[in-house]
Amino acid sequence: MEVNLLINFFLSAEKTRNDEYLFCLQENVKNKYIKKIFVFLEDEKHIPDIDSEKIELILTENRPTFQMLIDFADSQLADEICMLANSDIFFDDTLAHAEKANLENDFISLSRWDVKHDFTIEYYDKEDKGWTQDTWIFKAPCNIKNADFVFGVFGQDNRIMKLAYDAGLDIINPSKVIITKHYHLSGYTADGDSHNESRRLDGEYLYCKSSDNFEVPSSYNGAVYTGKPQPKWLPKVYQRETKNVHTEQPVLDKHNINVLVTGGTGLVGTALKRYIQDLQKENPFFTPNIKFIDSSDCDLRRPDRVDLLFKELRPKVVLHLAGKVGGVKANTDNIAEFYFDNMYMNLNVLHFSHLYEVEKVISMLSTCIYPDDVEYPIKEEYLHLGPPHESNYGYAYAKRMVEIQSRAYRQQYGSNFISVVPNNIFGENDNFHTKNSHVIPAIIRKTYEAKMKGQPLKLWGDGSPMRQFTYSYDIAKILFLITKEYNSKEPINIGSSKEISIKNVAEIIAECLEYDGNILWQSEMPSGQKRKPSDLTKLKSLGWDNFTDFKQAIKNTCNWFVENFPQVRGVER
Repeated sequence: MEVNLLINFFLSAEKTRNDEYLFCLQENVKNKYIKKIFVFLEDEKHIPDIDSEKIELILTENRPTFQMLIDFADSQLADEICMLANSDIFFDDTLAHAEKANLENDFISLSRWDVKHDFTIEYYDKEDKGWTQDTWIFKAPCNIKNADFVFGVFGQDNRIMKLAYDAGLDIINPSKVIITKHYHLSGYTADGDSHNESRRLDGEYLYCKSSDNFEVPSSYNGAVYTGKPQPKWLPKVYQRETKNVHTEQPVLDKHNINVLVTGGTGLVGTALKRYIQDLQKENPFFTPNIKFIDSSDCDLRRPDRVDLLFKELRPKVVLHLAGKVGGVKANTDNIAEFYFDNMYMNLNVLHFSHLYEVEKVISMLSTCIYPDDVEYPIKEEYLHLGPPHESNYGYAYAKRMVEIQSRAYRQQYGSNFISVVPNNIFGENDNFHTKNSHVIPAIIRKTYEAKMKGQPLKLWGDGSPMRQFTYSYDIAKILFLITKEYNSKEPINIGSSKEISIKNVAEIIAECLEYDGNILWQSEMPSGQKRKPSDLTKLKSLGWDNFTDFKQAIKNTCNWFVENFPQVRGVER
């Protein structure tokens, strides 16, 4: 099923609001269930800079009314499915459910879902009273009359339902089946509070409760329409000149993005993708607009490339997960390289987030940023009380500077830049290099290869250091929580509070991989810090304490490694 979308459109004088209108139009262009978009314009000043064969421009010469759009549909789109919507509305694949309606008789009037700052959606009509609708679907001709009022007037939604009822149509509101997404995070209105009760349309209204199906009839109080009609209007089609715009080759294909994730193909980035997919299985209406990038998309060390990236994507939220990382030996052997690369990446991401007015940035740090000699468990306020451990001070100092830069931009510009400090993440799609990876993936690979070769398992150090390990999937879930609930200037520790020795970890991995050979500890090799437990009080205060069982998480990771070996990161091929 395909529908024709008819919208009134204008370009706002306020940039953020204007971006919202353009984003909605672009999303509707991409929707496969929308056949054509008829954009009604008051004058040529408001032509959107979006080229698409789907779009047809209609110049009205005055502010469009509901009757203008309805008359156009009745005369030009007879026997086709038509949809009216405000310009800050966009749709997903649930639009296909409109075919369930009997549109010979039904008039669909949909209550909206508001897009939140984390780009989840929340049903607007919380009390289920049917007071607000932003989308109307019908089969033309619908023969609705007296709809001579403009879009954006308080009471328009309930008035148009009443007029549809007067035209003999059955009013339904399946807003929990067909999702109308309302995008108005800016809060901007051109004329102040346009929804002031004093500006409500004259006359009576029809209210239609939301429903989960197409069988719930509307309630109607028998009111009579008493509004004042405006002059009749005859449409004329305005065709803009086609134009080809040539720009520098972008880092990515140009399109509007709400959430940008750097390090999108890494350990946490891929876990975040899995978590989103699982949420969508549970709730098909959950459709966050997230773009994952990696180093092949943009070299974050280069300011010119990062500038172009943000210019093209215009993200509202950035999850900065990218970084040059490695295990104890890699950090020790490449101190200057780790410092240089991470400093440039972090400086560029935060600076251009500021320049392009990103609303929130969450930067991923590491527990190695904390002082080597400090009281345990490590609290966030201990961060700058001393130098980090000498084994990885290049990487550690670079990550410390993320917190400093975030604090500075917050103080000078009011930027909502957040720093999170995870403890020892592991999981599927980790880096399994034997020398340049973290401890768990290194042990998994060494154990697997020792089993395959029938050799003893040789591991670095003595196995005594204690660590808190957190499954990457749990970190992904925590990031969602942080995006919604945490806005403090202070960093926040995230991860599991349970400590376990490296020796015990090796034993669990050996059990999961069914390795029954000898484990030889090479005490001459570096072991790292003996302990560095994090204080998780802040995280628990947000209500989070739901971690995957450690042994199960190790088993999941081992199974994934075996299934994908040797096509895993860190394995030379």
